[in-house]
Amino acid sequence: MNSKETDQYRNWQDKYIHTFPGNVSDNDLVYEILMEEISKYQMHSFSFKKGIEHSDIVQALIRNGIQGNSLSHGYQGISTPTLAWEEMLTAGQIEHFNNLVLAWMNSNCMAVRKDNDIRLEKSGSKVVGIYAAINALALWKSVPQDSGDDALIENW
Repeated sequence: MNSKETDQYRNWQDKYIHTFPGNVSDNDLVYEILMEEISKYQMHSFSFKKGIEHSDIVQALIRNGIQGNSLSHGYQGISTPTLAWEEMLTAGQIEHFNNLVLAWMNSNCMAVRKDNDIRLEKSGSKVVGIYAAINALALWKSVPQDSGDDALIENW
């Protein structure tokens, strides 16, 4: 991390991001923060990158009764929601409420195209918030409202 990023993080602290002392995040504290935010909404399910099913935080959310759905970030799994994200973004339909962190993360993304497919890669620093938004978009578009049942989101 360069000094410019460190300064950005300090400016964002408490308003946009949570920070932890030391070099490692406290997963128990992350879970508490997530549950505090989740309690403000009627959250039924969440989507996460395939391969992190066994992470402490994903498992804790699932144990708490929130449906977890994995999504492949290979071209086949992520292309359709990424195309939808790109279309919504260029049409001005993405509202990030002037969140400087999401704007910065979006500027770090590079679209990589292969045939008719698309996926994002980092062209700068952190992009995890954009991936989270695309995962949420994939889940929102693939699960019928009030269905009570989550389909595989790769089938969108």
